[in-house]
Amino acid sequence: MPFTKNCRGEKAKVEIVRQYLLSCVGHLKLLPKQSKQGCCGVLTDQYYAFEYQKKNNPTDAGVFYVGRSCAIDFKELHEPSIDLPRLFDPFKHAVSKTEVASQGGAAGGRMPGEGIDPLNAEVQTAIYLILTIWNVAPTGGFAKILKFIENQPLTRTQDWVVKKVNGIVGQHMNDLTLRQALHAASNGALMRTFSFPLIEQVLKEHGLPVHL
Repeated sequence: MPFTKNCRGEKAKVEIVRQYLLSCVGHLKLLPKQSKQGCCGVLTDQYYAFEYQKKNNPTDAGVFYVGRSCAIDFKELHEPSIDLPRLFDPFKHAVSKTEVASQGGAAGGRMPGEGIDPLNAEVQTAIYLILTIWNVAPTGGFAKILKFIENQPLTRTQDWVVKKVNGIVGQHMNDLTLRQALHAASNGALMRTFSFPLIEQVLKEHGLPVHL
């Protein structure tokens, strides 16, 4: 039976955990006018993205979205327990350091800037901004990069990763830089100011234009 993206109620969640391996691959803030169809209803503020893979059929795999209460339920039901990433929030407002990633810092389970290579922090932030603007989950190449940074935060990512992230923005943001695209998607909401000096240095060393 294919994955059912209806996880309302404890019985449904228990059945999903029984059949599938789960991992949480993102915790992102939604921009104005964005929404996600979560498995427990429509999400309009923030969401957790979970990857799933069926235990006896690895080809039955994908992503589903949940709010905070459902995410906590899956964390507690799943064995081993699932790590829930910190919220990546691009909005400019007073926040607690325990809740969101700081400017240019890490958006994962550790405190911003704590125990992570500075270039990795910039790459991680750039990817989360792309995902926020596009309103998509971190899958494929982005997921692999984010997992590498999460698992080996002090091992600096290679230059090809920087070039890949920059190149995606250059190809798919309609001739806007990443920061310009964020402003365009904000619908007038105040956004934090992001800077990527180490990424820009790598790109300039390779003679490449900066799209961030």
